[in-house]
Amino acid sequence: MMRPEDMLGESLFESLIPQAEQRELDTERKHADQRIINLSRGSALFGVALAILFLIEILTVPIMSHAIAWHIAVGLVAVPLLVGKLTYSSLRFIGYYRGDERYLQAGVPWFPLRVLAPFLVITTVLVIGSGVELDVAGPTSFSATFLAPAHFLLSAVWFLLMGFHVVAYFNRAARSTIKDMSYRLTQPRPKSSRSRVAIFLVTCAIGIVLATQFQGPIQRWETAFNSSSGINPSELTHPPTQYYNPTSLKRGRERERIHEENALKLRKKNS
Repeated sequence: MMRPEDMLGESLFESLIPQAEQRELDTERKHADQRIINLSRGSALFGVALAILFLIEILTVPIMSHAIAWHIAVGLVAVPLLVGKLTYSSLRFIGYYRGDERYLQAGVPWFPLRVLAPFLVITTVLVIGSGVELDVAGPTSFSATFLAPAHFLLSAVWFLLMGFHVVAYFNRAARSTIKDMSYRLTQPRPKSSRSRVAIFLVTCAIGIVLATQFQGPIQRWETAFNSSSGINPSELTHPPTQYYNPTSLKRGRERERIHEENALKLRKKNS
């Protein structure tokens, strides 16, 4: 494993190339404990699935007015997969910092990826979280003035961090995933692989069910995009009343009534 001091004589890009060219997970190359290998392979399986979903998300951005439903649905499917990915990664993280000898012998990832990891986790959670909040809020003025711009800016930062992470890991993670998925075709599937794939498929099913539960918000966003002649609803300061989320509209009318009552009381008091 490359130490921080070993990187001083070469650029980050030059250090990244050997990482990207690796064909096996670190834990497999080092013949780590089988439990740790299973955690690494589970993380790789969920990571590859998320990378594919995130690629679809990125491809829908330039054609958002036509692909808003896909953008929202794919983002919702990614939510439980992200939970699974973070769970696998957190178990190894906890084991290492608790001082478990097996985890200590397996070592830690490449230093720049270790530095990058907390920022990547935070931005990924914020991007997914703000996206879900946008789905729930619908194309309201709150979405237009705050949520949508925040989601866009977070996504730009996240894209750079995620790109570096994917380049470093995708080759070995993809090979590990192909091995997991092809066991039945080449040799009997080990119990650990069966469990891992079963958890993955159940998680995907949960994501699909979650996406189907958001048909209402998806339709509202489609209506908003289509009604605004291709203009992104995030650019609208006050969308037409019928495109507001019903709950937000009710609260807005209640606030307006309270303001009118307070103004009337103030006028009476001053007179």
